[in-house]
Amino acid sequence: MAQKALALAEKHHVNTSVSDCYLMLSRCHEGLGEREKAFGYLKKSEKMSRLIHAVDKEHLKKECEMAFELIRKEGEVKLNHEKIKSQHQVNLMLVCSVILLLTLLVVLVLNYRKRMKLYRNIVKQNTLALAREQDLRTQIEQFKAEDLRKGNRKQLESDKVDELYERLCHALEDEKLYKEPQLTRERLSKKLNTNHTYLTKVITEKTGMNFSQFVNSYRIHEAVRILSDAGNAEYPLKQLCFDLGFTSLSNFYKLFQDTVGMSPSAYRKSFRRMENEDPADD
Repeated sequence: MAQKALALAEKHHVNTSVSDCYLMLSRCHEGLGEREKAFGYLKKSEKMSRLIHAVDKEHLKKECEMAFELIRKEGEVKLNHEKIKSQHQVNLMLVCSVILLLTLLVVLVLNYRKRMKLYRNIVKQNTLALAREQDLRTQIEQFKAEDLRKGNRKQLESDKVDELYERLCHALEDEKLYKEPQLTRERLSKKLNTNHTYLTKVITEKTGMNFSQFVNSYRIHEAVRILSDAGNAEYPLKQLCFDLGFTSLSNFYKLFQDTVGMSPSAYRKSFRRMENEDPADD
């Protein structure tokens, strides 16, 4: 039923339902003990949620631009009328200006509240995704450890590409090589006993990203995890940037903004507000 729901949602381009279906499939596969598939659908749900938030953000930006453009044009009309009308008309236009300014203030307040709500949802979803991801990782490791104890260690991927990709993920996730500022394809391929051309091919085939995008995705993911930990409230963002292997603060901010939908400082502030809110408010 979940697969049918996903097919219908994708057919009619209902992205919100697509994200929900991915999450439903993740839970179904988890219930069946298929943890790898559960983890894959969870990643797809997270990616779709970020896409939805990005679209919502773009719509919000367009609404603000339209509101400002409307106010600007109305202001021009008022100035023209003031030149040809009497003092009474001028006073009337001033009153209208005050009303429009109040309207603008209301629009700005409403947009601000909408943006804060969007930020809060982004932080909440990232926090939940991190917790669920950690839980799935733990279950997968327990499953592997159990197979080892029984002497039934299976080769999870028989294909050479999958085997190299698994070792690549291990090097980045467990050894955290992405924290090296000068990490290159040559350096990583040498560590994995392969050549950089083949390594690039594997990354592109498995993720659709190039080498830099793939490494930076781990850095941004770790940044989200750190900023979602109340114990890191005083962690300077500049230090976080360079600790994660970025060589440019502006590049770190831009990648975080493009990936998460908000700046690192805005994410931290939203997380703090969410932590301080009364759970009953939800």
